[in-house]
Amino acid sequence: MFGDRAVAPALATAFAVSCAVSTAQQSRYRDRVFARTTVYSDVLYGAAVHRYTGQTVPLRLDLYEPTGDAEPLRAALLVVHGGGFWSGSKSEPVIVQLAQDLAQRGYVVASIDYRLRPTRGDVTYQDVVDASHDLKAAVRWLRRFALPLRIDRARVAAVGGSAGAVTALEAAYVPGAGSSGNPGYSSRLAAVVSLWGFLWDESQLDPGEPPVSIVHGTNDPIVPFARAQALRAAAAAAGVGHEFHPMLGQGHAAFAEYLRSYHDDTVAFLWERLWLALRSGLAATAVPGEVRITTFGVAGDFWAPLVAARPAFIPFGRFGVLGLDPSSLRVLSVQRLSGATRLPSSTLRVPVPGPLQPPSVAIQAVHADAAGQLRLLTNAVVTVSP
Repeated sequence: MFGDRAVAPALATAFAVSCAVSTAQQSRYRDRVFARTTVYSDVLYGAAVHRYTGQTVPLRLDLYEPTGDAEPLRAALLVVHGGGFWSGSKSEPVIVQLAQDLAQRGYVVASIDYRLRPTRGDVTYQDVVDASHDLKAAVRWLRRFALPLRIDRARVAAVGGSAGAVTALEAAYVPGAGSSGNPGYSSRLAAVVSLWGFLWDESQLDPGEPPVSIVHGTNDPIVPFARAQALRAAAAAAGVGHEFHPMLGQGHAAFAEYLRSYHDDTVAFLWERLWLALRSGLAATAVPGEVRITTFGVAGDFWAPLVAARPAFIPFGRFGVLGLDPSSLRVLSVQRLSGATRLPSSTLRVPVPGPLQPPSVAIQAVHADAAGQLRLLTNAVVTVSP
């Protein structure tokens, strides 16, 4: 399945297919829009020398993807288990639960194993480096097979818990590719979520590096809450995008409380920081004379549905792609997203302007922040009347 092959530019093709995205997937990456996932177990992603045994060990991952998904360019996440760098596994029930949840939302998810100490003991910095190099090899593996896996190379992020968070943070902010496999591909992460972890040396944070979401129990006896506060301060000082979510009264590895009360913020963080409205977030249906448009986005943002007689493909910098023919483009309305939830939805039913009648219209939405500054252009949707 994962044979090496040349990677061709796929943006235009992906955009063209996204023009036919179904209403059912307009909340992709926000909601669990897929009922089932398909899992490929124990996929080899690399190999590395174990410093404690001197033996070369295989490195494996479990790959989760939404069952029946036809999206041509999908965001990817790596899930990294904890265990103090001497125990833990990609097969732990809570790790499987997290990977399944994220895949049901539309991500391709790789849950990885990495090199561990043979026995419990004081963690050394080299243990962290080895694990981070394995994670970087897994990032490169996803990019190596981006074409057959239909992965958007620009949207690869990591979520780690405890030692897995330490590993993800090290991989995100500390140079050094390691030699665990898949050379020649980028190991850069687009974002990282730290669940009760820490960065070994916070001074490694530099401007322009990936944003981080920090989730940490205030009563953590294993990784003191002060380490999370230090990471937050370092990110702020370096100008690195960050969120801080103290879990009040919680201890270490409080997965049950995290999934119940904090996971939605992780989902929103990834949706915002990976600019996923460029890949999803708009649906529309049309009948003669009327169009119904649904979008979702950041609380309090403004959005304006746009309609044109024909689709187009005009790159618009970091804001996305203008998918509408400028010569026939019309702004239908300006709306405000609710502030009640972090990623609210909004639906509008409007008449289609005179010359822009079905059977075929191209529809897109532009989003701007509360100050009126352009945030992004959603994916375009072409609708055809029954």
